[in-house]
Amino acid sequence: MKRRGRPLIGLEAAIDPDLIEWGEYARKRGHGLPRDWPEETSLAKFIREGFHGAGQSGRGEQPMPDRLLAVDIAIAQLPPRPRKAVDLFYRKHACNEKMAAFAFGRGNRWFRMCLKEGRRTLTAILLPN
Repeated sequence: MKRRGRPLIGLEAAIDPDLIEWGEYARKRGHGLPRDWPEETSLAKFIREGFHGAGQSGRGEQPMPDRLLAVDIAIAQLPPRPRKAVDLFYRKHACNEKMAAFAFGRGNRWFRMCLKEGRRTLTAILLPN
């Protein structure tokens, strides 16, 4: 997926493809940030699969690739507002800035400022000196 909007410049442009890939992987696998609600409750799984089926984890998932795991760990280290902005932009709204800013709930300028802070922090964490 290509990023919409103004192209990034500098070192932030180097981590943007990793963030896009992380968002696609997380959407595809149903992973969220810690403290997200699960997509399906235990009761719904019990009703659908019965007593013995609900106790099993189900899909035999492959572990997350190393680069995406590093991105995931770096995102978890962000302060709350930049973490929410990065999560909304890359994972929940697939790089659609207007939808992510609306979901952020504080206005476009505030959202862009938090997203920029998140990208800057992630650049410092992920890229070697």
